[in-house]
Amino acid sequence: PKNFGSCTLQEALDLTDTDAKGWSHLKTNHRTTAPARAQVGVDKIGCDKQIDTVTAADLEEYRKHLATLTRGKKNKKLAPSTINQYLMMLHKCFETARKRGRYSLDGTKVIPDFPYMDADGEENRRCFEYDIDDNGVVLMNEEADFYQICDSWGAKYTELKYMVQIGIHTGMRKGEILKLKCRDFNFRKSEITLPKGITKAKKKRVVRMNDIIRPIVKYFISNRIGNQSFIKSKYPAFLERDKRKGDGSHIWDASKITKYFNKVRKTMGLESDPDFTFHSSRYTNITRLLEQGEYPTTVQKWVGHKSIETTMGYVTTNMNFVGKCAESITEHPATIAAGLVSLEVAN
Repeated sequence: PKNFGSCTLQEALDLTDTDAKGWSHLKTNHRTTAPARAQVGVDKIGCDKQIDTVTAADLEEYRKHLATLTRGKKNKKLAPSTINQYLMMLHKCFETARKRGRYSLDGTKVIPDFPYMDADGEENRRCFEYDIDDNGVVLMNEEADFYQICDSWGAKYTELKYMVQIGIHTGMRKGEILKLKCRDFNFRKSEITLPKGITKAKKKRVVRMNDIIRPIVKYFISNRIGNQSFIKSKYPAFLERDKRKGDGSHIWDASKITKYFNKVRKTMGLESDPDFTFHSSRYTNITRLLEQGEYPTTVQKWVGHKSIETTMGYVTTNMNFVGKCAESITEHPATIAAGLVSLEVAN
């Protein structure tokens, strides 16, 4: 049949664009950029190349090509996680072609392994750091320094501080905070309900408001209810396009949060630390909960990790937490009852 058997890479991309379960079902936050990123791979390997002739070597060459690309004003190279996103988009085209019977007439042929990079994010798990000496004197507290700068600048930076506090105390992602509606808050139960549509795991999650978060939530919500956005600034907009929207208030979005956060980071002398971002507030929440002795499974449910392995990855970033294991085993009743081990040295 005409519409059966192997297709070209470009045809596979077009199939994915029109597929009912195409880009919208990708397990990633980059659905809007998926077609463009897939097109990069199609153009590099060859638009007219038959999809079943693409080899693992071709994909490895494409991965090496991605590793040479740069972006932004500082011409930074793509991070391993970003390279994996490009590979994932292209992989989706292969899977869609196979599902639609357009991969190959040869039933023995399979999609080659994609050369995904090791990008579990361990090296990027940057928290708000702190340090104290033996006498309990605080030597460094980045969270306090961040708040102090925001308070000194005031206005919108104070609101940025509030959002960082929400992240540190709830573990919510930046996108989740921005997508919350007023109806998602229940002050009687002190609960915040995150609908499955705004979470990365696509599952509903409930977090509680503590005494620090409650007044911040009231600040942003005021007397608004229903389907209105939770985050609403009390300061006028600076950009003309923002003034034309709504009531002329400043509009917080992901790019503005990043922009304001980076200005504070620069003032703190951490401009050369790209891993220190708003997302560090989520990492801080997870790490501090583990430091306080919360069970990893409890933390997993709290922050919405799909896998317990993801949560356990944060344990390795906290040597104090792991180090307690050596002492904890000696405190177990059975260990104490067994007595100390004595070694006899043979003559």
